[in-house]
Amino acid sequence: EGHRKSTFLEAQSFQNTWSRLREVNSALPELVSSPRRTEAEFANPDEFYRIITGDEAYRDIINTGTVRTNHTSKAPGGSLVEKLAARPTAFPSFSKGAAAMSYAGENPNHYIITTRDASIKPSESGRHSKGKTMFPTNEAGEHQQSLSGEKVQVWKHEGEGQYRLVYDQGKLVE
Repeated sequence: EGHRKSTFLEAQSFQNTWSRLREVNSALPELVSSPRRTEAEFANPDEFYRIITGDEAYRDIINTGTVRTNHTSKAPGGSLVEKLAARPTAFPSFSKGAAAMSYAGENPNHYIITTRDASIKPSESGRHSKGKTMFPTNEAGEHQQSLSGEKVQVWKHEGEGQYRLVYDQGKLVE
């Protein structure tokens, strides 16, 4: 009978411990790992892509809730070549079907913005590779100076061609 009582007490202790663990566990937020992509996966004919470099550009998306350019802060260079390279564009441009990785250059601190938003249309005028460069566009065909963050995903480069989702349709991804 002593053995039976001991076994019963152990079972009861285990049940109490198990119940407490279940309580604690249910109070913890569900941990979901952030989606990841490789560089090769940023080649989808149905997606539009924009490369941004540096945390300042990413923080701008978080702070404003929009994707836009820094055209008002670009200072012209000294030589004609530098001035041409620094020409500001007021509209955030996107490429269709594949991320233009050349915009990241050698900067490992870059992000890829993806969207499938129907407002992204080919440029019909100007110096912007007519028909190839894509901009957010309103119903009247006018380029827009921003695209809502609720229409994009932002992927942070983590090295060696690996990217992690950090911003998804207006919300930070932890």
